[in-house]
Amino acid sequence: MWARVASLLFPKDYVRHRLAPSPITDTVDPTGSFLFDPRNSRWIEGFARDLELAPSALPKPRRPLEIAGRVGPDGAADTGLPKGTSILTGTTDTAAEVLGAGATQPGQAIVKLSSVGRLMIVYEEPIPGSHRLNYPHVRPHWAVVSRVGHQVRGGCLPLGPAAPSGPT
Repeated sequence: MWARVASLLFPKDYVRHRLAPSPITDTVDPTGSFLFDPRNSRWIEGFARDLELAPSALPKPRRPLEIAGRVGPDGAADTGLPKGTSILTGTTDTAAEVLGAGATQPGQAIVKLSSVGRLMIVYEEPIPGSHRLNYPHVRPHWAVVSRVGHQVRGGCLPLGPAAPSGPT
């Protein structure tokens, strides 16, 4: 099946490609595919070869805050955005949340409580461990995503000495 793939784009990359034709991706999203080496910002050719996926089908990685292109005629007609508007490469929701919450320096962290709770800490380097998922930060640091667990769904974890025991 993979041998027939002409171009592989993640959902946000497809949307950007419709606005400004650009078969690229950021350096964060492909990390979750396990086909990408985030330390060196490149695809792992052996993995793609094992899938019989042509290297030419893989989007070129770029930093999330780089300008990927400009809105073309079709993108302008489809959205009403002015033709020529700059379009950034973009990134995943998790990486954008870390940046948007202001965690930009090593040692800073955010806690996200949603369908799955997460603790995301910015480090200089990836932290090894099977229970951690290391994503590159939008800036040149690493955000380490560690799942807090499924028990936090629909509730919150109380913090502090006076907090009752268990989720509320």
